[in-house]
Amino acid sequence: MAAEERERIRGIFNRIAARYDVMNRIMTFGIDRGWRRSLVRAVPRTAARVLDIATGTADVACALSAAATGAPAIVGIDNAEIMLAEARRKIKAKHVRNITLVRAAAEKMPFAAGSFDAAVVAFGIRNCTDNGVVLAEAARVLRKGGVLAVLEFFRPDNIFTRIVQGTYVRLVIPLVARLLVRAAVDAYRYLGDSIAAYLSVKEFRVLAERSGFLHIRTKRFLFGVADLTVFSRTASKIKKGRGTT
Repeated sequence: MAAEERERIRGIFNRIAARYDVMNRIMTFGIDRGWRRSLVRAVPRTAARVLDIATGTADVACALSAAATGAPAIVGIDNAEIMLAEARRKIKAKHVRNITLVRAAAEKMPFAAGSFDAAVVAFGIRNCTDNGVVLAEAARVLRKGGVLAVLEFFRPDNIFTRIVQGTYVRLVIPLVARLLVRAAVDAYRYLGDSIAAYLSVKEFRVLAERSGFLHIRTKRFLFGVADLTVFSRTASKIKKGRGTT
């Protein structure tokens, strides 16, 4: 069942890949760029190898490369091959040479234990079939002391924010998708449904701690519309826990 759901989500993102960046800017009025910069700043400058989980069109991977003082090895993984094709075009256009892209599901990362100093994920972990497995995999591929930074539309714990966000993503975004970019409307309806069914940031923190992480800090954007939460991989023994998408 998880494999079927993973394929369904892969199909959704493949259909919207060509207009993914445009819709991100429109949906957030460009504010998401600032959120992503905060995510990039959460990665230690000393990190020599960084993993970008659910890299999509490599927005964050390119930002990591641009912000680095040295030339860290950045690896982006995604399960949607058309998203990765868009990422390759962007990387080539920006003349970035330190990013490697790999098609892989976040639930089964093709890397050895302790391969990375830091890992990031921007608005992607919510689309994974089992967050507990993804977090356990992230803990496995990070070295002890490595940093995990997650930027996500968690389910708001504030009822007012939840109502406003729910109205916007369920009604406004599908309309914008139809009128402005002619994107697959059902794909953007999925966005609203996935946020409503997702974890709150507090629930996500509990799941991450069960998977071998220590919470460092959380930064809230727009009264909880989005949150950046940062962890350190500290446990020597990883507990594989199951979570919700």
